[in-house]
Amino acid sequence: MKRKQKSREITIKVAFVTTHYPPSTGFGGVTEAGFQLSRALAKLNINVSVITSDASLAGRISLKQFKRFEQPCLRISPYRFILTGKSAPSPFGHVIIKRVISECDIVHVNGIYTYPVTVAAWYARHLHKPYIVALRNGLDPYMFEIRRSKKMFGFRSYVKPILQRADAIHATAPQEVEHARSFGVNGNIVIIPNGVDTISPENLPKKQDADAVWPKLRGKRVVLFLSRLSPQKGLDMLIQSWGNLKESFTGVVLVLAGPDYQGFSRIVRQLVDRYGVRDSVVFTGEVLEDRKWALFRRADLFVLPSYAENFGNVIAEALAFEIPVLTTTATPWHMLDQYGCGFCVPPVQREIETTLKRLLAMPKTALRTMGAKSSTLRARLNTWEKSAQQFVYLYQKILSEHPGKD
Repeated sequence: MKRKQKSREITIKVAFVTTHYPPSTGFGGVTEAGFQLSRALAKLNINVSVITSDASLAGRISLKQFKRFEQPCLRISPYRFILTGKSAPSPFGHVIIKRVISECDIVHVNGIYTYPVTVAAWYARHLHKPYIVALRNGLDPYMFEIRRSKKMFGFRSYVKPILQRADAIHATAPQEVEHARSFGVNGNIVIIPNGVDTISPENLPKKQDADAVWPKLRGKRVVLFLSRLSPQKGLDMLIQSWGNLKESFTGVVLVLAGPDYQGFSRIVRQLVDRYGVRDSVVFTGEVLEDRKWALFRRADLFVLPSYAENFGNVIAEALAFEIPVLTTTATPWHMLDQYGCGFCVPPVQREIETTLKRLLAMPKTALRTMGAKSSTLRARLNTWEKSAQQFVYLYQKILSEHPGKD
């Protein structure tokens, strides 16, 4: 009886604002993290009202399709975007944003810069609602090298004021805090890592299923990259390294799995041709559900050589499958070396190539042993339930201190 009474006491109404939300695909880890967190909050009896656009990399989503992603305590209010799906502006989205926020206790803004999160932060302040802003890698210095003048203008004119006035700023790792401080953001920054849920292999496809879909994998060792094909993912370093090692290692295939991002896959294919590795590279496009899990089960090694990364959910997934990981210090996975389940090296081509060569020279049994060492690290990671519980505590603390809350 006490447990039931405790769950009823949590009656917080959260407006959860995120630019993209399933069934939207192609916009990376921010979408997935927002999806998983909002669902976990709802399971804790937090009333979550998701505000999002109907944008997807593949095109516009029917508003009715969002209904199948609702659940008890979770409702979705999508709006129709215009012009560009990346920022998802809208001439009438503000009506939905204002209505939902006016009915909530606290606003959770999942990201910076885009139309819905910017408008939501403004309305939160205008309607005297406390709000939290998740950075989601928006202040990574590497990301500022892309359209720097435009981003700096946006940061100074509206992003920084939003952050400075927020009741809390969410970071997933210490490096995000460092990035924010380097930009002069001195607000209340709280670190809550993303969650990683347990994966039950018995409910997943067999590794042979990947061979059936991509026959080129049969009889080969598989090095898997799974993420958006975008400039920040370090694919230039990876493919150059693959080209330099092609004569030393045969019987190995590099799988590049993920959606094209703003036409960058064309450049990736050009790099594959330039380094003469077309025969040992497989492009799968975006993979979801069973095909994604089949590739993880088939992989002998996972690689994510990013120049910039907020968290790297796919690294956590690779570890769940006990696959050794090669990534960079631009991700928050520096502990891989410490636990012996992979390597975290500087985002430099020479470092990627040297470490990749070392891993490819290892027997499959040695790689499996390395991957199995991830169990200790996995036990220390947050589940999505634990992450949600940390946010509930943060909501309660903010509401207790907010002058507008009874």
